[in-house]
Amino acid sequence: MTPAEALAPDPPRGVSACGPAAVLGGGVIPAPLVAARLARSAHIEWIVHPGAAAPELRYRPSNLLATFVRCRDMTCRFPGCDEPAQYCDLDHTIAYP
Repeated sequence: MTPAEALAPDPPRGVSACGPAAVLGGGVIPAPLVAARLARSAHIEWIVHPGAAAPELRYRPSNLLATFVRCRDMTCRFPGCDEPAQYCDLDHTIAYP
């Protein structure tokens, strides 16, 4: 057991142990804080993986796909850029020839 684990409070009743949380456009929240405070009142939205879904037939992605891509990438995909994904374009991860 690491020192951080030894000092971490037990998670609240009904909340399983959890890892750190990432905030889109922000930083990382340590696991003990998530377990002790945030997990009790957090609004959880499940992110759906598009899986084997057919390609979308329009230029702009649906809200579901845009949310998935931003949560998957977290930051801009351009090499060396760390701008939060919510401020970046969703297309052209690979440059068009």
